[in-house]
Amino acid sequence: MGKKNKKTSIINLEEISFIIILIALLALLFGPIFITYDVFNLKILSYILLVFGALSFITYFINKFKNRKFSKFEIIIYIMFILSLLSLLGSNNIQTSIFGFTSRYEGLLMLYTYYSLALLASTIKKEYMIKTIIYMIIAIGLFNVLYGILQVNKLFEVKDMWKYARGFLGNSMSFGLLMIICYFLSLGIFINNVIKNKIINILLIAIFIIGVVISGSMAAILSFIVITIIYIIIKFRNKINKKNAIIFGFIILIFILIFGYFAYKNKIFNRDINNFIHEIYLIVFKGKIDGSFGTGRIHIWKNIIKAFIKHPLFGVGIDNIPYAFNPPLIDVVSHLAVDKAHNDFLQVLVCEGIFSFITYIVLLIKVFINNFKNDDSYKKMLLLPFTAYLLCIFFGISVIRVAPLFWIIIGLLIKEDKA
Repeated sequence: MGKKNKKTSIINLEEISFIIILIALLALLFGPIFITYDVFNLKILSYILLVFGALSFITYFINKFKNRKFSKFEIIIYIMFILSLLSLLGSNNIQTSIFGFTSRYEGLLMLYTYYSLALLASTIKKEYMIKTIIYMIIAIGLFNVLYGILQVNKLFEVKDMWKYARGFLGNSMSFGLLMIICYFLSLGIFINNVIKNKIINILLIAIFIIGVVISGSMAAILSFIVITIIYIIIKFRNKINKKNAIIFGFIILIFILIFGYFAYKNKIFNRDINNFIHEIYLIVFKGKIDGSFGTGRIHIWKNIIKAFIKHPLFGVGIDNIPYAFNPPLIDVVSHLAVDKAHNDFLQVLVCEGIFSFITYIVLLIKVFINNFKNDDSYKKMLLLPFTAYLLCIFFGISVIRVAPLFWIIIGLLIKEDKA
């Protein structure tokens, strides 16, 4: 009788965990829409996410109280909790370290929210729950890409129109990051036959390819190309079958057509692509690296590394980059003060120090290695957006409207396999 009650309790906890993550995803769907239409601001969304972080943290540890088995991944994340807290020792502005820089809100509490969502997601085992979470992430992407198409085509007046699509994310790079996650999820769904309707599969892939291109994000486009090519090479080495050959041929054709059409219609995109190719040529074949390359990222990265050298152990404080430079570090392209490293790995290194950086890298490497040859179809599917996100974020920034999706994916990747 006691064993039955314990089993029922654990099942109920899994359902509660699932509901918390599902509602958090709904907040990430509707919150950015409300922000775009001035119902509330990003600060309110950050508070909403912090509530879900606290609920995730509590529910996860209740679950652990019932089931006291700890994986290596969980232990690494516990260490990240501690090291992120220790980074307050080097903080220039404690309040910013805790709550995040104004307009970013990615402070210590938000990092704890990410970690807690990952830990909670790792407790979810039921296939229908995992499938629902994946569908919800894709739904978030669909709402954004359809709105983004309206933004770039200017069919009628919508909010936040710019030269590239932003969706409801306020930034084309963040939009590109979301599109990369959703494209590779859709590709994984197709390859692993999660959705039986092939027409829906093909439509999803095509829609998110459109999203990647209209984001105008060179990081997203590069991630798309590199990960797709690597995946094709791996498949060919394993004797790719006719079906997969057709799939990848279709993907390449769709990308070329959409890319060519958008470059023809959008002269700014055409110019940015030419500049990007020229910079790669100068770096690879001429060995020339200028501070303005990568829309000023090289200049930012050089100065970020200098700041890290001055504060190697615990960093300058979470989200404290604006306070790490006196006078402020200025972006040579936008001429605005820099508040992010524009490389998430450097962001962790300079803000939290060498120990947090190493722990973060160890987690990412272990997640990748542990799932690279995993036979679980859902883990094989989730590894694609996980890897593409990491390549994309090497040139971008973590934002609270997208990053929770990545950490939920990490949680699903670190869950224990079925016996």
